[in-house]
Amino acid sequence: MFYLKEPKSNKDTPIYLIYRINGKSLKLGTGEKIHPNDWDFEGQYPKRKKGDHNVSAIKAVLQRIQDKVNTYVNSCKMSGEEPSMDGLREQFRSKKVISFNDYVEKLLEDIHKIRLRNGDPLKKRTIQSYNTTKGYLDQFAKVKFDGLDLSFHRSFIEYLEQEHGLATNTIGGYIKNLKKFAAYAKQDGYPVNEQVFSIDFFVPVEKSESIFLNEKEIDILFKFDDLTDRERKVRDWAIIGLWTGLRVSDWDKFKPKGELIEIETEKTGRRVVIPLHPQVKEVIKNGLPERCSDVEFNRVIKKVCEKAGIKEKVYGSRRDPETNRLEKGVMEKWKMVSSHTCRRSFATNNYLMGIDTLTIMNITGHTTEKNFLKYIKVTPKQHAKRLLEKWNEYYQTL
Repeated sequence: MFYLKEPKSNKDTPIYLIYRINGKSLKLGTGEKIHPNDWDFEGQYPKRKKGDHNVSAIKAVLQRIQDKVNTYVNSCKMSGEEPSMDGLREQFRSKKVISFNDYVEKLLEDIHKIRLRNGDPLKKRTIQSYNTTKGYLDQFAKVKFDGLDLSFHRSFIEYLEQEHGLATNTIGGYIKNLKKFAAYAKQDGYPVNEQVFSIDFFVPVEKSESIFLNEKEIDILFKFDDLTDRERKVRDWAIIGLWTGLRVSDWDKFKPKGELIEIETEKTGRRVVIPLHPQVKEVIKNGLPERCSDVEFNRVIKKVCEKAGIKEKVYGSRRDPETNRLEKGVMEKWKMVSSHTCRRSFATNNYLMGIDTLTIMNITGHTTEKNFLKYIKVTPKQHAKRLLEKWNEYYQTL
């Protein structure tokens, strides 16, 4: 079905679709090129090349064309009609000119059909992010496919910053989604401006300086009792997060069974088993605390930590509640505590306790030790202390 225009070429050559019906042939350009060395001439398809994103993108386009042909032929069979060249050719005529916004709307209507590489459907949070992105895009402007240029990139980021006060990393997520939408549109044959795929159409990223609560501070928080019912509820969830390493999105699934909790994490879909820390057992002995939202947690936990006296001055960053701008500098630790502090504290404290990294990574979901060591907040002095403790432990056993 798919053939190369110049199969003996020493450079990329166009890929054509050739389909035969009733002795007649339809030849159409796919808009894609590939090097003959990357082509399986027997299978009439790109070779399997793990990690080659260019070949993977070409295969995705050809698969969509193949699906379009199969859909047409199958619909003819179901209706009792004979497939024809004219009918097949009609499937590949130029698209009706619509806006990028209209395309995104149609894409999201069929979003449940999209599958990840492993065959799983998109996560609920991913779909929510896509819908939020569409909402901001519609509020901003009606954009044509050729309007996805660097000027749009600058203007849309400025709009999200100034009109909605969004944080840089939040905006980055929406730009990433727009680039994904554009990639789908290109695969579907729409005339997308190539600038949207350039390195200058970047995803904004702002590096934050995160902190963690050490064992002593967690113990202070656990024992502090001068709290309102609302504050105690948040404090108890903090203790659960600090000693399980679970993301806020997984707290709804927190259902202990004996000494363990087994859970399939929302973000990665991985199944993890976590033992219950004594402090966690204590806060849930009369049942789980009432659930609170991420927004409520982040607001209240700062007040709880301030009241508990977690006021060591350290370097870090926080989002200013008035301007929503990221502030960096030396400030009291309670000001920088958030739901994610729990997860980072879990990883860091267990590492400092001497728990091996693979055991911790199996719970946090980090896939490489390199990324894990970047994630935890351990100073050179703490590394040295940990090594000294290991030496003392080793030589005492000799």
